[in-house]
Amino acid sequence: MIPFRIIIVYVLLAGLIGCQSGKMAMERQYYVLDCEPVQQEMALDASKPDLMVRPIAIASVYERDNFLIRRDVAAYSADYYHMFLTDPQDQITDLTRRWLAASGIFSSVSRPSQNPVSAYELNGTIEKLEIDLQNKEQPRCVFAIRFFLTTTQGQVRQVVFNRYYSSEKIPESIHANPIVNGWNECIKEILGRLENDLGEVVRLYSVDNESH
Repeated sequence: MIPFRIIIVYVLLAGLIGCQSGKMAMERQYYVLDCEPVQQEMALDASKPDLMVRPIAIASVYERDNFLIRRDVAAYSADYYHMFLTDPQDQITDLTRRWLAASGIFSSVSRPSQNPVSAYELNGTIEKLEIDLQNKEQPRCVFAIRFFLTTTQGQVRQVVFNRYYSSEKIPESIHANPIVNGWNECIKEILGRLENDLGEVVRLYSVDNESH
C-alpha cells in the first residue's frame, strides 16, 4: 500500500507541473524572485572602494524560464505551466546589486554600463536552481552559485575571492508560491554570507595595500 504522504506529494506534483487530463487545462503562471536586504541602504562613503556587478551567468541546464524539477540523479523535467517572469540570472544579478548596495561595504555598486572601470568587479554563475524531488517525502528548493571578485593590481586584473555557495530549503507545500518562497530564502541566506565574506576580503585587501 502506498503511504498517504507519498500519494499527496504525487497529487500536488501533478498540479505543479501542469499535467493535462481530459478537459483539464492550466494557464501559465509567472513568478519573480525577491529578497530584501537585512539592512537599509546606507549613505555613500567616497573613501570606500566601488564595485561593479557584472551580469550573472547560469549553467546551461538551468538556462530556461521554466521551473526545473529534478526527479533522479540525472533525470529532470521542465514545468510547462510555472515560469520565471524574466530570466532568473537577470533577477539574481539585480538582487545581488541591491543587496550589496545596502551593505555599506562599497562607495557605490554599479552596472557595467554605469561605470566601466571599478576598484572591484563581481562575477557569478548560478550552478543550481531546481526543485529536488529525489526524496518524494521531503522535496527541496535548491539554489547554488559561485561568486568571484577581481581587482586591479598594477595593470593586471586578479582574482582575490572565489567561493561556491549552496542552500536548500524545504517548502511548506509542493505548490509554486511556497517553492518560490523557498528559493527566496536560499538567495537571502547566500547573499548574507556573501556580504560578510566580501566585507572581510575588502578590509584585508585594503590593509594589505596600505602596508606596502
